[in-house]
Amino acid sequence: IHVTEPLLTRESAWWRVPARRPIFTVRFHPPEHPGTEPHDGENTNSAARRLNQRWEAFFSKEIQGARQPTEPA
Repeated sequence: IHVTEPLLTRESAWWRVPARRPIFTVRFHPPEHPGTEPHDGENTNSAARRLNQRWEAFFSKEIQGARQPTEPA
């Protein structure tokens, strides 16, 4: 979720209307199976670590992209 104007920050009062109308952009990704089944010879802890690493990489990439907002379509 990206918002063009800062809203509901700790420094701002929730009842103050922003100077400009905020534009909300919500991006959806297709559902993904977690793929937590262990590979041959792998235990469930290793499978969980693999899943966490995959999600961490995904969200790190998303956060980096969010720092460079684009104009809504």
